[in-house]
Amino acid sequence: MSEDYQLAQREREEGSIGIGAMIVFIALILVAAVASTIIITTAEELQQRAEKTADDTRGEISGKINLVDAFVKTTTGADPDALASILVIAQLAAGADEVTSNLVTYFITCANAAGDDLVIDTNTIDAAGASMLDGSDGDGNAATAFSSDSLESGDTFKIPITLANCQPNVGGKLQLLVTVEGGGETEAELEVVSTTVGKSLV
Repeated sequence: MSEDYQLAQREREEGSIGIGAMIVFIALILVAAVASTIIITTAEELQQRAEKTADDTRGEISGKINLVDAFVKTTTGADPDALASILVIAQLAAGADEVTSNLVTYFITCANAAGDDLVIDTNTIDAAGASMLDGSDGDGNAATAFSSDSLESGDTFKIPITLANCQPNVGGKLQLLVTVEGGGETEAELEVVSTTVGKSLV
């Protein structure tokens, strides 16, 4: 076998090895590119989720209403053992951002008289006639209910709630939910231990 033939054969083998190495190298580059894309996409998704969670948390903290107490306000004329209205004392949580009163809504839920369905009373606190404890609207206007007034951190106010659908007797319970549009929410269970006016429900 001539030296020229052996040299040509060796060059072909080396060329094949070189092509194989190049294919492996290109494959590694493609794998790395795909992996990088996946990592970048995952990182972006995690960042977006983290930002959304942070925004939601800030919203809940910045617009949190705390329940201070709730009392029996009036009873029904037909049945003195049933509640007709309650008075809720609430406070805008410490550190909360300013909240406009018309963005605060309450929900009262309970079982119906037969106990086989859910009924609800709901309204904004403005429509309910809420005001500061002294009866003012928070802007210095005496004996005036809220009307899209600004509530600041630490402000304590009262919400008279008429019970049109939920009128529990002694031993009954009410579920209270107070929400701030774009902010947090507060839940509480109110138990009727007495229908005496002024009796605490908390």
